[in-house]
Amino acid sequence: MSRKQVGIIVFYTLLGILLYLSYTPVVGLMQLSNDDVLLIESKDNGSALVTKSEDIELKETRNQRINLLKIKADTIRTSALELGGLSEPKIFNYEGNWCIEHQDLSEEDQKYARNQREKWFKEEEVKKLLIENNKMINADMLNYVDMNIKTLKQHAKNDDIVALRMLAMKVNKEVDNTTVYRAAKRLVELGEFGEGTRVLVVRYLFDAESKIDVNPDEAKKIAIKALSYAELGFQHASISGLYLIQDMLSSNPKLHALIAGIQDGAVSEHVQQLRQQITSKRLAEGLNGLDEIDTPRIAYSYFQSSLVMLRERFEQLNMLLDDESLFPKHWKVQYLDTPCIKRLIANREAHFHTIPEIQQQIASLQSELTAQP
Repeated sequence: MSRKQVGIIVFYTLLGILLYLSYTPVVGLMQLSNDDVLLIESKDNGSALVTKSEDIELKETRNQRINLLKIKADTIRTSALELGGLSEPKIFNYEGNWCIEHQDLSEEDQKYARNQREKWFKEEEVKKLLIENNKMINADMLNYVDMNIKTLKQHAKNDDIVALRMLAMKVNKEVDNTTVYRAAKRLVELGEFGEGTRVLVVRYLFDAESKIDVNPDEAKKIAIKALSYAELGFQHASISGLYLIQDMLSSNPKLHALIAGIQDGAVSEHVQQLRQQITSKRLAEGLNGLDEIDTPRIAYSYFQSSLVMLRERFEQLNMLLDDESLFPKHWKVQYLDTPCIKRLIANREAHFHTIPEIQQQIASLQSELTAQP
């Protein structure tokens, strides 16, 4: 065999080896040092070279991200506390200025709060409602549904709360508007702010609306009465008037403009007059004054949580509350945008949205750490 032929054979042999190495998947270990092992993977599956030191750095990076996410979650919780006027978690007594039951009360007081809530619900008849004559009524009103007007009025004169509610809600179609107003006002005088203020707010708003074009000054006076009864309800943990106001204003630009034009101090002044009138009448009847009516602590908690739920459900309500020109300025500070309500909103956002998302990210990173060799 000639030297030329041998050269050709060697050339093609080397070429074949190179081609084999180029197209055949190779996975092997090359020992670089005692502390550094290089994993070589095929070009076909697009892998990169990873050293042990790089592997450690990757784990450290994931752990750092997990720690940062945990810090972020803690910061969100702290921010919610700060919105509520707290710099750190604090345990209050039941009659104190607590906001979120399961965070601010001891286990013993949490149990007591639950019992008080159940008791208050029963007393206030906050339970399943039935429909009669297109009106939502409580189950204990059923015995009054078939009563004639004369009998209902007689019961109402004796301060029968159920009879007064039947008249105020105009469950019986024969009840005239004068009787409706009288019954609702009597409910308020007796400390039944929920139903009483609700009826008066909506009645006065409808009355004001009907007079806007014919007598705007009179319409404004009536609207002040509506807002005043709503605030009287707020003061005793009844939020029903607010929902009725937002419901009517959202669909009536004229009424919206009318209320926006009410001077800021007009409502406060009328509320004070109302409280004095009601207190005088109660004292004359041997009852305690309006300031001495004991509204259960749990009722205020229900008021605050109900407002937060309303804000979540009705975007229009948020728009109205954010309108600085609409409601009396002190409403936001005293009732509708208090530190507790801000905290409740932030806490719900964190609990139902932000923190679950963070927890998912942490779980994903932890899974990657577990899977990593």
